[in-house]
Amino acid sequence: MLLDSDVDLRRGSIEIRGESNSDSRRIPIGRDVRQLVRRYLGGEHRRKFGLGRPLFLTLTGGSIRYGVLELTKPPIFSAHYNLLLLRRTWLLDCITTN
Repeated sequence: MLLDSDVDLRRGSIEIRGESNSDSRRIPIGRDVRQLVRRYLGGEHRRKFGLGRPLFLTLTGGSIRYGVLELTKPPIFSAHYNLLLLRRTWLLDCITTN
């Protein structure tokens, strides 16, 4: 699960944690994504739930579970594709509403 603490906005990276430490890696994020994540984390809805939480939350502050993504998955697509689609949808929503 991706936590808000996995995002380092100062260094411009996200830590993706795997099953073991050797599976973990740090990936860079661009300035535009950093700005959107900073705005999202500082937004009224997200801020009220505090730090140390999953990065993406439901409206009630719960984590978005894999099963929710599984329900939205067309049979021909993988779960990895759905995570990318969720991220892209979230970013587009942030861009168009601000």
